[in-house]
Amino acid sequence: EAKNYFDVYDKFHLVGPRSIFAHCIHLDENERSRFANSGSVAAFCPSSNLFLGSGLFDLADFKSRNIPVALASDVGAGTSISMFKTMGDAYKVCQLKSLSLTAIEAFYLCTLGSARALKIDKHIGSLCTNKEADFIFINPANHKPIQTRLKKCINIEEELFVYMTM
Repeated sequence: EAKNYFDVYDKFHLVGPRSIFAHCIHLDENERSRFANSGSVAAFCPSSNLFLGSGLFDLADFKSRNIPVALASDVGAGTSISMFKTMGDAYKVCQLKSLSLTAIEAFYLCTLGSARALKIDKHIGSLCTNKEADFIFINPANHKPIQTRLKKCINIEEELFVYMTM
C-alpha cells in the first residue's frame, strides 16, 4: 500500500528529526522532498554501498536540501568500521558524483557534523570544554608510506587528507 520506501516509515509515524535513514541512494524526488521537510537524518555509508555496488550517495543533493548527514560505517554490509576508511570511501563516492569532498568536511562529517545530525552535539563531536571525548593518537612512524607522504604536506588539511586516504 506504500507509494515508495520512505512512505512505509511515514505511514507508521517513524519519520522525523529523531529518524536516521541509512544509505538513501534510491530516493525519488518526492521522497527527497519529504525527507527534507521531515528533519530526518541521512546516514552516508560509502563502504557498504561500494562493496554492494548498490549505488552512490548524492551528498551534494542532500546538502542543497539542508538535510543533515552523518558519515557512518554500516559494518553489516561494509568492509570496515574504521572511520578513516569510511572517509576515504566517502571521498571516492563524492569524486564519482563530481563533488570534491575536502578532508576538513570529511572529518567534520564523522565528528561534529554527525553529532549535530544526531542532535547530541552538546555532549560530543568536538574537543570543547565540558564535552565528552574519545580521541586517538596517530603515530605515522608506524606506517612508512604515510610518514613519507606527510613530509610533503604544507598545511593541516593536506595532512588530514593523507590520514583519510591512506
